[in-house]
Amino acid sequence: MTVTGPVRLGGVQVEEMTWRERFEADAEVVTQIDAEVPALSAPARARLGVETRPYLDGPVGLDVTYRSFRGARSSVRLGADLSPARVALEAAQWVKPPGNPGRLDATLNLEDGAPVALTEVEASAVAQDGKELRATSGSARLSDGGRRLQRVQLAELRLGRNDLQELKLSRTETGWSAEIGGGVLDLAPYLETALAGARDSGADVDRPPTLELRPSDLRRVHFARDRYVENVTLSARRGSEGWWRAIRIAGEAPARFAHKDAGRAGGARPFDLSYGPGPNDGPRQLKVHAADSGAMLRALNIYDSIEGGTMRIDGTARSSSPSSPLDVQVRISDFRLVDAPTMARILTLGSFTGIRNVMQGEGITFQSLTGKVVYDRGQLTTDLLHAYGSALGVTLQGAVNLDSEELDLSGVVVPAASTNRVLGNIPVLGTLLTGGEGQGLFAVSYAVTGALGEPNVSVNPLSALAPGFLRGLFGRLGDLKQSEPNPDWPPKRPNN
Repeated sequence: MTVTGPVRLGGVQVEEMTWRERFEADAEVVTQIDAEVPALSAPARARLGVETRPYLDGPVGLDVTYRSFRGARSSVRLGADLSPARVALEAAQWVKPPGNPGRLDATLNLEDGAPVALTEVEASAVAQDGKELRATSGSARLSDGGRRLQRVQLAELRLGRNDLQELKLSRTETGWSAEIGGGVLDLAPYLETALAGARDSGADVDRPPTLELRPSDLRRVHFARDRYVENVTLSARRGSEGWWRAIRIAGEAPARFAHKDAGRAGGARPFDLSYGPGPNDGPRQLKVHAADSGAMLRALNIYDSIEGGTMRIDGTARSSSPSSPLDVQVRISDFRLVDAPTMARILTLGSFTGIRNVMQGEGITFQSLTGKVVYDRGQLTTDLLHAYGSALGVTLQGAVNLDSEELDLSGVVVPAASTNRVLGNIPVLGTLLTGGEGQGLFAVSYAVTGALGEPNVSVNPLSALAPGFLRGLFGRLGDLKQSEPNPDWPPKRPNN
């Protein structure tokens, strides 16, 4: 039996429908209905029990084929023209406006009338900025009458800078587990969202589901526009309370982010960053190793004013609580400081114009930066970080609030190899004044307060310094790794 003609269903106009019914005992397909809907609006979809907003809004043209097989199985083959509609994936900062090309094809499989799976999923669309969405060879398992998504698989997913292969998502008891077979991952939109959420600490927000990203090997991971690392092994685990309980990212910072010295030109710089429970599920540990600190920090979009330097960071939480403070030891050796605006203002106000000019050129060389930092609920504090080099010595103490983006820092700057060296060259008197090599007389104290982006900087000269006081800053140059910070260092800033 075949029936054709227009029909109106639930207020939706179907321009052309063909209904075929077969009565043979051996017929594989018992019922087949082909329908063409020129424009199915968002309110009409809602009346039919399919609410697609805010992800899909506006009219959609549909070609639908329904098949009922002998037994309890049936299927719906759907072809949707998304061109007239708006498609939005806000979390990925991707929006297709009405008028841009868009297409979705999929087959919905049913058992006893209940949806159980999606197969043969193919999707494509183009955003306003030209970024393409493409999903191929997709499938999904459904439960609870089609209302609950259990598993998703895609052979390929392209979305903006994302270009992922063999993507698998599986529902767990408390959230999701993900695995990526390879390709390029863009974390930038999600990092921006996470930071914005962290700053809005007073808002009542739903806790996100748990998420476990199984170890995945990726060709590239983006952290911002033109900031990325390559040949990456990435894994992560987010707990039910919303805290990231474990993160591991090991890879290479590309040569384009590495030291500018021609003598150190070459390939990518390896690094390894891990954060997670210690042995026997003990307190969290943070470990960072980098062959080129500047390249890693620049590639991860953290800091741009360091060139080169080997880095080692070791941190341990004070308890197993996710919110427990993290005590961190920082060591960076053989690096340069370049184009650092706040340091440039300190040097200018301290009348160290020669050293400032060096920093704005090839950079100020430091042999070592070392000290301890505490991270606690969005705030970094330190009692003493100190760095020294042939031209300059610096101490730093205070706090940086990452949530409010405010800081309150102070310290001392010593031109170790310029003005102080002149006094040191005076026979006998120079040694008495400066305390000998590696020590000095002239220095300034500084304070940096206010907004992280545009801080207030003040500088005061230190006078009547005791000979040899710089040992607290420099230590003995050859024995710094073994020396402990002097508890009397830095000297207190004058109140003038």
